[in-house]
Amino acid sequence: MNYVVADNRPPQSRIKRVREEDNNTCQNCQRSSYTDDVELHVHHIVPLKDGGSNKKSNLITLCEECHNAVHTGTDAPTAKSKFSGKSEFVENFAYLSVLVAGKYPVILMLGVTVLTLIFVASGQRIIAVLFFICSSVFVGIMQYAKAKGEGGKLS
Repeated sequence: MNYVVADNRPPQSRIKRVREEDNNTCQNCQRSSYTDDVELHVHHIVPLKDGGSNKKSNLITLCEECHNAVHTGTDAPTAKSKFSGKSEFVENFAYLSVLVAGKYPVILMLGVTVLTLIFVASGQRIIAVLFFICSSVFVGIMQYAKAKGEGGKLS
């Protein structure tokens, strides 16, 4: 994409600092140069031609696709799963797991296990561990309530 390049560009040290403060992550779609094959740009929130400045407060990190979208007025991409094309399956699987949770907690745990493995595979290990622990505790509470004759209902 060809942009009008301003003569008054921010210094490289400021560009580097903005990227570091944004954790080398696109602030729109959340793709990161650490985990994704993505080229990052530093974008002027208010363009220089419209009175914007090169101050850090007017600069934001965007990936190349989101940056192009801003300048062309097209829809920017959203965060994409590494399981591209499978996110609808994952959402449906999670939805069905929740529907069946009250009646069949073993099936819920199967769903939790699968989703945990997906989190781990996508590099979100802390979220996966917390998700698995919270879900396991929830299923344990349900099983305890059923054993006590509460029918699995929490009060």
